[in-house]
Amino acid sequence: MLYYDGSRFRVAAGGIGLPNGVNASPDGRTLYVASTITGSIRVFALDVASGALSPSGRIDVGSGVDNIDVDGNGQLWVAAHPKLLTFVRHVSDPTIPAPSQVFRIEPTTKRVEEVYLELGSRLSGSSVGAFHNGRLLIGPVFDSKFLDCRVNPAT
Repeated sequence: MLYYDGSRFRVAAGGIGLPNGVNASPDGRTLYVASTITGSIRVFALDVASGALSPSGRIDVGSGVDNIDVDGNGQLWVAAHPKLLTFVRHVSDPTIPAPSQVFRIEPTTKRVEEVYLELGSRLSGSSVGAFHNGRLLIGPVFDSKFLDCRVNPAT
């Protein structure tokens, strides 16, 4: 992963298997990076002044994580590809359906909860799950539609 300070790039973090979605905690002090290949979220302490990252943890999700949304309470909403090889076929031919999956993650306890899983007939190849006002919006990589789902409060 690279950091750009306004004039040059430098390596901020390495060794992340296919880094994909990146987002920060509401206070800006923690950076979350989706590692699609390892099926995990890498967690870094972020020095806002310098852009320096310090590894501070890992959340194992067990699926090909994609983009990360962080809600106002700091929970992570992560879209994923539960069958990566099927998703790769979907990338080559968008008419081949790929499963869609979304997780809600409590980063302090590392509690991972699957909130959506579907084989790809309603929405194929989810790329983002964004939470707002009790609703989960799920967007795909290629489909020209999205899903609008009601979500039960975290338990």
